[in-house]
Amino acid sequence: MSEKIKPEEPAAEAASRRVRSLDVLRGIAIIGTLLSTVKTHVQKLLAKLDVRTRVEAALIASRAGLVENGQAEPGN
Repeated sequence: MSEKIKPEEPAAEAASRRVRSLDVLRGIAIIGTLLSTVKTHVQKLLAKLDVRTRVEAALIASRAGLVENGQAEPGN
């Protein structure tokens, strides 16, 4: 739910909320750029490896000894 600035709200609180909202908006823009960059690099790597999926790329990495058993599992 979106919090609206109320007319009776103290100016300092309203300004603080606006600053936080701008920080969040900047974060969204940065994350979007990072995700786009990662996707581009992944696609280029898949093409170089001549595979279609990240799973195939992970198998190649595993077979080449680039990861240890269980290293790529969540939480490790």
